[in-house]
Amino acid sequence: MTRFQKTSENCEAHYRRRTQDIYYYTTPDGYKVDFYLPETLELIQVTQNLDMATTRERELRALLEAMRVLRLRRALILTEANAPAIEEGELTIEIRSLAEWILIGD
Repeated sequence: MTRFQKTSENCEAHYRRRTQDIYYYTTPDGYKVDFYLPETLELIQVTQNLDMATTRERELRALLEAMRVLRLRRALILTEANAPAIEEGELTIEIRSLAEWILIGD
């Protein structure tokens, strides 16, 4: 297990301190989002990085579809490093370092 994988396991524990209502979300087309927090209307994907085009496409496709279905304007991808946000129309996907997000907060 890599250091990133160990750190990503802490993601759920981080949210469990705030709420017990943590789910994964499957879009109508069958794409999966790692975390859906209905209490705070948050969608979160966790991936080591977005360097490969197939990974980037898969993570964005799932989040964008879920955002449209749930009528959310913002979502989050946690990776090994911060990166510029991705904007698609009125939808924004923030990309943050998982380690920094756990240490500093949301």
